[in-house]
Amino acid sequence: RARMQNVFRHLYPHLKKQAWLFALGVTALLATNWLQQYIPRFLKYALDDLQQAPHGVDAALLHNVLIWAGLLLLAVFGQGILRYGWRMGFFGMGRKVEHAMRSDLFAKLLTLSPPFFRRMRVGDLLSRAMSDLANVRESLGFGWLAIVDSLSMMAFTGIFMLKVDTRL
Repeated sequence: RARMQNVFRHLYPHLKKQAWLFALGVTALLATNWLQQYIPRFLKYALDDLQQAPHGVDAALLHNVLIWAGLLLLAVFGQGILRYGWRMGFFGMGRKVEHAMRSDLFAKLLTLSPPFFRRMRVGDLLSRAMSDLANVRESLGFGWLAIVDSLSMMAFTGIFMLKVDTRL
C-alpha cells in the first residue's frame, strides 16, 4: 500500500492541474452516450409513422418522417462534436500529464551526479522511463475512457429500457 501511495504522489499534482480536461471528457462522454440512446428511438418513431399510414404517403406523414430523420441526423452530428470533446478531454489530459512528468524526470536527471550515469546505462534508463510515461498517458486516456464509457452506457441503456417497458 505504501508503494502505491508513493506512485500516486508523483501523479496526483499533474492530474489535479488537468482536472478541467478530465471534467470535459466525462461531460462530453456522458452526453454522447445519452444521445446514443435516442438514435434507435428516432428511427422507431419514423418507422411507426410509416407503418401506421393507411393509404400510402401523404404530406403530413412525409413531414413527420422528415422531422424524425432530421432529429436523428442532429443527434448523430451532435455525437460527432461531443466525441471530439471527450477525445480532447481524456487523451489531452493524458498527453499533458505525460509532458509534465517528462519535464519532472528531465529536471531530476539534471540534478544527478556523473557517477550515477556511469553506473546506469543512459539509453536503457531513458528507454524505460519513456516507455513507462507513455503507458501512463495511455492508461489515463484509454483507461478512464473505458471505465466511464462502460458504466454510463450500462446505466443509460438500463434507464432507456425501463422507459420502453418496465418488464424488461
